[in-house]
Order: sequence, then structure tokens, then C-alpha cells
Amino acid sequence: IVAVGVAVGIVTAVRSAPQRAQKGEISVPADLAAYHGLTTRGLLEDPSTTVPALADLGNLARRHLEAARGLSVPRECAPCLLGAVAAERYLDQLEASGWDAAHPSLQGVEGVDQSGRNLMVALKVGKEWMMGRF
Repeated sequence: IVAVGVAVGIVTAVRSAPQRAQKGEISVPADLAAYHGLTTRGLLEDPSTTVPALADLGNLARRHLEAARGLSVPRECAPCLLGAVAAERYLDQLEASGWDAAHPSLQGVEGVDQSGRNLMVALKVGKEWMMGRF
């Protein structure tokens, strides 16, 4: 169960990367940032430098989600874990965008209708809730 919380936390850090980059902050753990050579200055000059680190984080989040799904969870507890559904959906979209968290398709861009995406997430969460899964 902890694995779901870890995965959702990682996804939250990844999702916040573009906004934090604008403030000169790196939302990547220090050891991973060092491994990928991320610096605050480089990040401000080229936010796409986070892509390899975000791919690593995204894959780590996926592994946590897979581990959680392998656990036996009482059906009445599954609704508490539905955040995993939205997290996985975001990871799918992030991977499709080349792990670029700043990609316009992942941002609430003015003039771009996000209602279809929001509806799909809601439907997926509803389906998993009805089936007692996460």
C-alpha cells in the first residue's frame, strides 16, 4: 500500500517540475540530478535538460505501482488507492510526450480543451472503483 503513496508522490514531483523550474528549483532528488548533470542554471536555460531524470523518476513510479498491484488489498480498501489510476494515466501521457513534463499536451494551455482528458481519467477511476481495483 505504501508503494501507491510513493508512486503518487513521485508523479507529483514530476508534474511540478516545469513550475518549479521557473522558480529556479529542481524537483528531482539531488543524487539523480547529479547523475544527470542537472544544475539550477542549466535548468533555467533549458528546462528540457530534465527529460532523462524525469524518465528515470517516471519509470520508478511505474515500478511502485506495479508492486502495489501485486499486493492483496481488501476490496473495501481499494477506493483509498484510486490515486494510482490518475497517476498511471499521467505517466502514460508523460511517456507519450517523450518524458517532457513541460510539453503543451500536459499543461493546462489556455484555449486547449482539457475536458476530454479529464473525462477519460474520471471514467477510468470510476471503472476501477466499481471493479474494486486500483
